[in-house]
Amino acid sequence: MDIISRDAQITEAIQAELDTISLLLVRGLQELQAMDMNYGSYFIPSQTLSQGLERMMKVILFLSGKVEKGQLRSKFSHGLNKLWNKLTTESIVDLIPDPFFDDILKILSEFGYNARYYYISLLDGEPLNFNPQKEWEKLESRFLNEAPQRYQMLRNGDDATILIKEMVRRFQIPIEILINRLSKVIVDYEKREVGWVVPTTIKSFANIGTDSFGKNVYKEWPQSLEIIAKPHKRNWRDFLIRLFHPFRKTKVIRKRDYHEEWPFRDVKKVRIEKRMCKRGPLHIITINGFDCALDGRTASILKIARTHEAGFAVVGISTQPFLDLAMNL
Repeated sequence: MDIISRDAQITEAIQAELDTISLLLVRGLQELQAMDMNYGSYFIPSQTLSQGLERMMKVILFLSGKVEKGQLRSKFSHGLNKLWNKLTTESIVDLIPDPFFDDILKILSEFGYNARYYYISLLDGEPLNFNPQKEWEKLESRFLNEAPQRYQMLRNGDDATILIKEMVRRFQIPIEILINRLSKVIVDYEKREVGWVVPTTIKSFANIGTDSFGKNVYKEWPQSLEIIAKPHKRNWRDFLIRLFHPFRKTKVIRKRDYHEEWPFRDVKKVRIEKRMCKRGPLHIITINGFDCALDGRTASILKIARTHEAGFAVVGISTQPFLDLAMNL
């Protein structure tokens, strides 16, 4: 594998991870905020937040160059505690003094290992020592014990609903602080023009002010943050630029010459393009006079839809081979 190909793969991997991370974190916070008198399971918030934070910390460690090949899988595995300790020891992020932080991080860390299978293990006859639901309930008791009147509120209908929302908000604060600090690191790395784009959601996390922790409502995220992208309708100027620009390479792919399942609707040929810019190569496909993105980074930079989003590609058939061809132009 040559250096250029490896760099392209790294860029694509980072972009894919960031896109996944942003969705996991938002989903986790949405599920946490959804908790009330009728919905009291911490399973989905723990599942999504632990995955999102683990991926985020590993991407940061990779970008920092503070780990050796294979360590992200072997040394750190799913251990949020180990990852966080490495980040703070290397002064990549600062410690978080919130009194609930260490316990929440421990729960999410254990959940990333085996605790997510606690009840399955119990059914299978090999119960684990760490029950994540019980650990969350211990934090609930700590919250209630901070003010004796909270127990009375818990017994009183409407007051109980208000109290639970306040408790969830209290747990939300250290999680938001953690995500905010990690997001700022990601945004800082993007400024070095390494070829990928930070999703809008992560930028929004990075911009949360100190006075806003615990006050953000995630019900409308990421819909309220993302602009619905559309394919770009080509014009004569686009044609001339593509024809004469020295840093744009293109190739026509015909259905009759394509040996795999053809993924595009009602079209017998497409044109792929590799376009060089300051942030690295962009990968575009033109279908019936419309430009679509072949990867997430291209979609983010050019603000155009991908093939499936635009309705040009058949759901369930991958366009990855066309991205591979474009990357090799």
